[in-house]
Amino acid sequence: MGAVAEVFRWNSIAPDATVGVFIHPYQANEFVAFSINVALAANEPSGAYSRIAAQQSEGLTQIHVDGLARTIWVENQTVGPQPYISVGLMRFRQSV
Repeated sequence: MGAVAEVFRWNSIAPDATVGVFIHPYQANEFVAFSINVALAANEPSGAYSRIAAQQSEGLTQIHVDGLARTIWVENQTVGPQPYISVGLMRFRQSV
């Protein structure tokens, strides 16, 4: 059975900014998947925004000193006043 955990958090991502984190180690016998939880990091009410959104993308899996690694990228696509967001990076991990 796999486990889900928050492995990284960006407390404030600026409008239109892209941030990334290099995640490791993982082994060849593990399945690993990522998702994001997005929240506003501004004082405006959520109704003031036409879109509260972020796009997650993953770099290629590569061999690293201690196993396998990859970079996870997050782009802030929020539209509205003070469109700062906070994002939690969630990981599902299971041995196969």
